[in-house]
Amino acid sequence: MLPAVGYHRAMGRGLAVLVAGVVMFAGGSAVAWASPNDGAVTQRYVRADYELVHFAATRLGTGQALLEGVLYKTQALCPRAAAGSPQDPESTQLSNEVIGALVLADYRAVLPEINAFLRVAEHSSWSSRGLTAAVHRYARELRAISRLAPPDVCRDVQSWAGSGFRTLPESTIRFDLRFIPNWVSLGVTPKGLNSFVLSHDRELLAVARRDEQRLSDFEANAVETWAATIDGLELKP
Repeated sequence: MLPAVGYHRAMGRGLAVLVAGVVMFAGGSAVAWASPNDGAVTQRYVRADYELVHFAATRLGTGQALLEGVLYKTQALCPRAAAGSPQDPESTQLSNEVIGALVLADYRAVLPEINAFLRVAEHSSWSSRGLTAAVHRYARELRAISRLAPPDVCRDVQSWAGSGFRTLPESTIRFDLRFIPNWVSLGVTPKGLNSFVLSHDRELLAVARRDEQRLSDFEANAVETWAATIDGLELKP
């Protein structure tokens, strides 16, 4: 949960425009044009997303404490470990590893809730292939990142320093190759869902989206903890 997290994608735009046009012409209901299964699938998905993001959004104080735990660990175990290091692609990779350590500190604390969400998202299918594909892609990314083992930042920075800042440890390379492509925020309610949401679920969807925004704001503010961590290491991102 860190800076520059704009992973809430706008999905299903073409379908939404088409449905809107049909409704304006025929005066009918958008849901009436959907598969009979779409409303039930959407209801389950909205509930699962809400339960994930609401749980996380009501525990932001705990989330901040977990981020600070990563900072305090590096301050205690490897202060100034990268002192004298250059700013280069390798230092950027280690900075990405620090981001990953912070993200995973929070995500592992809500792993049961992530797993519950994934059980729904991975088996959700709509008449919109684009919406289905986008939700499944998000679920794959969230599953991948939630299964990563937290990196040992001190060990990896010290290993790099021990090589005279010439060679990154393989553990950093492997971690970044899995973390960066799968780095997503908690929760996603694609715009494509709007066409299938039943009237009595719209309030829950609105709450879920507000909680997603709260989490995004928290991620943006977490840049301060990231900056303090790399400053303490004297690592140039």
